[in-house]
Amino acid sequence: MEKKGLLIVVSGPSGAGKGTVLAHTTEKYSNLRYSVSVTTRAPREGEVDGVNYFFKTVEQFEKMVVNGEFLEHKKVHDNYYGTPIANVQKYLSDGYDVVLERYRRRIGRQECISRRRYDFHHSCQELHNRREIERQSYRE
Repeated sequence: MEKKGLLIVVSGPSGAGKGTVLAHTTEKYSNLRYSVSVTTRAPREGEVDGVNYFFKTVEQFEKMVVNGEFLEHKKVHDNYYGTPIANVQKYLSDGYDVVLERYRRRIGRQECISRRRYDFHHSCQELHNRREIERQSYRE
């Protein structure tokens, strides 16, 4: 049986140190890949397209949404951000573990980062439905 990678999500508010932790972690573990997000915001000094983010126009981003190219996407502070599903699928199918960095305005109760296997042959809607079922089970 072929080993599939794991999808790992690191979530926290701005300035919490997600990027620092991820930088050290991806250097230390050769089987870990960082998922580069797509954004419509302008690049900051020193940021490189395809390394820090994939920088797109709003029109390009909206076309990607229509084409179903995102695992997830949202608007934060007047800019759009999304996770391109193709890169995540490729890494996972090649057996790499993939880490996603997520901004979170506020963390209400203690949250843990779970390592779960995801089969990306399902549509994004099915993944959303699974997540809602999991959230419901945590509440019960």
